[in-house]
Parts: sequence; C-alpha cells; structure tokens
Amino acid sequence: MAALIPKMMLRQLYTYASLENVAGGVQFALKNRLSDAALVEVLNIKLNEHEVPPSALTLILGEEEIAATAVTADNPLPFALRQVVQIRAAVPHLPMGKHTVEINVNTQEFGQFSFDVEDAISASDDLIRIPRDAEDNYSEKAIKERQKFVEEITGATLNHTAHYSFDPHILKGNVENFTGVAQIPIGFAGRSPFTANTLRAILSFRSPPPKGRWSPPTIGA
Repeated sequence: MAALIPKMMLRQLYTYASLENVAGGVQFALKNRLSDAALVEVLNIKLNEHEVPPSALTLILGEEEIAATAVTADNPLPFALRQVVQIRAAVPHLPMGKHTVEINVNTQEFGQFSFDVEDAISASDDLIRIPRDAEDNYSEKAIKERQKFVEEITGATLNHTAHYSFDPHILKGNVENFTGVAQIPIGFAGRSPFTANTLRAILSFRSPPPKGRWSPPTIGA
C-alpha cells in the first residue's frame, strides 16, 4: 500500500548536491530526516527516466556495503532517524548538468513510497574542504579531524581552542562544523549590585543562544 506522505516531505530525505559520478557508477545520498523506519524492499531507482533495477544497486552505510536485493521483509534494513545511506547505481557516468532522480522503496512502517528530485553533476574541483562527518558531525572524532585540519592549514597549534567542557551535540542548529572554543575574559569590579544568586545565573548561562535570539537568564528570588 502506498504511503500517504506528501512528496514535499519525502524529498527531505534526499541530500541535495550529493549526486556524483564514482568508480562503478553514479552515487547519491539519503538522510533520514523524518522518523525511524526500516527498508524492506528497494523497488527501483530512476535516473532521467532510465530505470535502474535492484540488482544494479548497492546501499552503503559507513564502511558496510549491502546489495539492494538483500533487503527483504525477512531481512529489513534499519534506517534510523539522522542515519545516512549512500546509494550507488551501476550505470554509465552522467554528463555534467541537471538530472532527475526518482526513488521507489517499501518500508515496514509506512508502506511503499516514491518521490523524485532534481540534482546536478558538477565539475570536480580542487577546493580544500573542511572535514565533515555525515553520520555525526559533532562527534569527538569529527571535531579532532577538523582541529588537525586547521593546524595543518594554518601552521598554528590549538593549545586552548581545542579544550571545552560541554557536550558539542548541544550546538546542533547553532554552530556548524564545531571545532573548538575561544576564551572570553570576564571581570567584576567596584561595588557589585549583584547577589550571589545573580552571579551564579550569569556564570552558568550557556552559549550559544538558540537561532540567534538572546534572552536573559532567569534569576530566582
């Protein structure tokens, strides 16, 4: 049974600008931005109306590669929220420019659904790119890779920037490609009108504020 999910929402699964020619075919990425699910069948993929059967598709999760034909109702493939799966189609390389990608799959929770998107093959370039982890860009591993990248590019040593005392995952939606922190001098002078409770509130205030908005910390009586 086809899922009653608007295609506008389904298109959020596709990672735009992920379409590329790779060794062995053409590849693109999906990221679960909706809800936990499990794939029970990959029906087909269409590239510019050219149907690619499951036998020519490979699903890539991290270091693991899974043939699309191995995904069945008896052997479902978990597709958790925020998980990324690369799909490689064993087809000739696409020319540069815009292309239509159509995905048709069957899921345990939502039944069958299909959607199409438009993406493009771009010319390869020699731009230096900041390390990024598609699975968890706020993990210690991803952050250390960026710190190493900055040190190699600049020649500087991140003696202080690399040290922080909070869980970087709280920065999601506010700080992209988090790499470290900067020290901000703070001082108090004169006859302070602050109570001890006020000072505790100020010193415990967490940064950054959500989506650029700031509101003063709540201070108890």
